[in-house]
Amino acid sequence: MSITSISSLDSSPTFVMGIVYKQFRKISGPMLSQQFDITLEMLAVLRALYEKGSISQQQLADILKRERSAAKRLADNCIKRGFVAAKSHPENKKIKILIITKEGLQTLAQANVAITQLSNEFLAPLTKTEQTQLLGLAEKLFRHEIMVD
Repeated sequence: MSITSISSLDSSPTFVMGIVYKQFRKISGPMLSQQFDITLEMLAVLRALYEKGSISQQQLADILKRERSAAKRLADNCIKRGFVAAKSHPENKKIKILIITKEGLQTLAQANVAITQLSNEFLAPLTKTEQTQLLGLAEKLFRHEIMVD
């Protein structure tokens, strides 16, 4: 099946992965923004805080594989919306400790339902086995040493 009608693009796994990811973002971004005033990245912050508890901004950056400045922006956006609270580390006042708020927990619960449904619809052309294979292949390509913005 041709995606672009350009054989060098259609045969490039990295090009096709990039397009598919952008398509998912084009669908999910507006839905999350309109319904929950949140982005996919902010949802990842809430998921990380829910699972890990209170963590520093640096720990958040490490968990999300983001550059520290990007993680700080995400945390600040979550704080502005009341989804996350920040407090000073008891031993080092320069370190901010992030905690999910009650509003953040409510938004997380609702957004998780919506994004799960949307993800299931987006991945519906694949069997469960193919979805597992896709995740496994993506994990093989993942590079821990490269942080993104």
